[in-house]
Amino acid sequence: MARYDYVFTTERDRIRRRRSNFLVIFLIVLLGFTIFYFVYKRRDISIGNTKLYFYDPKKEELIPVDRNIDFRGEFERVIKIIIENLSIPPENSQLKSFIPVFTRIKSVSLSGDLCTITFFPEVVSSEINSVIKEGASVYSIVNSITELPEIRRVKIEIEGNKSGFFKRYIDITKPLSRLSGQLPKGKKTLIYFYNAKNDFYVGEYQEILDVQDINIQAENVLNQIIIGSDFKELVTLVPPGTKLLSVKVESGIAYVNFSKEIRRISLGAEGELDLLNLITLSLTELPNIDRVRFLVEGKETYTIGGHISLNEPIKRWIGLKDENNAIIYYSYKIEQNNLFVPVFRKVKKINDIEEILNLLFSGVSANERDFGLTSDIPSPIKLISTEREQNNELLINVQVDVNKFLSAVQEENFIRQIVLTITENSSFRSIKIYFNGRNLESLPFGTDVSRSFTRNSL
Repeated sequence: MARYDYVFTTERDRIRRRRSNFLVIFLIVLLGFTIFYFVYKRRDISIGNTKLYFYDPKKEELIPVDRNIDFRGEFERVIKIIIENLSIPPENSQLKSFIPVFTRIKSVSLSGDLCTITFFPEVVSSEINSVIKEGASVYSIVNSITELPEIRRVKIEIEGNKSGFFKRYIDITKPLSRLSGQLPKGKKTLIYFYNAKNDFYVGEYQEILDVQDINIQAENVLNQIIIGSDFKELVTLVPPGTKLLSVKVESGIAYVNFSKEIRRISLGAEGELDLLNLITLSLTELPNIDRVRFLVEGKETYTIGGHISLNEPIKRWIGLKDENNAIIYYSYKIEQNNLFVPVFRKVKKINDIEEILNLLFSGVSANERDFGLTSDIPSPIKLISTEREQNNELLINVQVDVNKFLSAVQEENFIRQIVLTITENSSFRSIKIYFNGRNLESLPFGTDVSRSFTRNSL
């Protein structure tokens, strides 16, 4: 006969066993958290003298400065002390810091040679208004932190920042290594936004990274459009959440690849047309780009919002300009900043440079003046002659009292209005300006007019 052994488990035994298992799991989790905290976050460090990096505005580079920071303790606390010291440039020096004194750090973590710092938004100084200043801010942090033992890379994060850039120009989506060469520099290009109140386009000179690669230039332009203008009255029309996936320039065509969010535009046919033009106008300001082809999620698209056909790459002013229109650029000022608005004018003969210049010199209409448009062309002014030179250059000779210029800004805008208008309406790419039959060295406020001007050298 088989023999069976029976084991009886009471409810109390089962409860005791569950408690025992829970305690074991809790201890394992606690041990893991403790290891993580001490290995990756709570690592202590000891420093004495270290180097902090500050910006030299004359040399336009970062300068290392020895700073006595005698501290032994938690790694996170050391980082906070370094950032605090970075906000205070050396006394009696021309060196500058773009780290605000009230900068706060949310968290610091350390993994191998990578230090990740999460800042609150006030780390972005209001003084940052150029590529080089933004670069100075970012790399003053990176270079100073990588002075610490074993730290080779720094990942900067900003609470609430979804753009992927520190402010506008420096990509912080990936860890950054020490900068050993020159700070990144910028060059200006005209980027177009929309003034919804007055229903016109506004060209704003913004910086992009000064690099030779046209693909990177185009990527920079598109990112500035997505980020938008700093002026509240200028809007981008790019739907929120849209990401630039890639851009490639081949044979004068920019192939721009957006995420599917670009299709969320809900402004009707006119809004879709404006979006396409703002992007195309901005990209074709770059040399070697004259058309744009749109892709969504890597696939060629034949429309963005269902209203405008995109079967072929598009040129400037799609659906807006006809052969009887010339485009005149006038000045538009916001908070003492100078922007430019393209305005349509009817012409008797297309590409008639003299007629177009005389339209520019005639100034804005009363209605346009009510919208805030102005002209920096001194009055009275008369066109004496135009002459085609070699290498596709146009020589313009104007009769004007140069003492009518009231500032260097007006002198610069005068040149910009002429060059933007001529190059928009003709095949000329280089403009030379004579004043009263003379090739002047400079205007009264120092603006150099001895050279030729192109659309990309303004």
